[in-house]
Amino acid sequence: MNSNKIETFDDLTLLAHNKQLNTVYFGGNPVADFPGYRQKIIEILPDIDQIDSFMVRTQYKLHFSK
Repeated sequence: MNSNKIETFDDLTLLAHNKQLNTVYFGGNPVADFPGYRQKIIEILPDIDQIDSFMVRTQYKLHFSK
């Protein structure tokens, strides 16, 4: 989903229904420039394993999903 003009996190909520989704790439989208971008993605997609080239670790997910 790189460079698709995704501007808000609300645009990503539809992805939460796909429990098999484990990797997302949002580089080149305005949403990726927000502070705390990865943390917000983890909130929306708690089962995600990789955001862009960043591997999400269980500890990282637990810390930011509180």
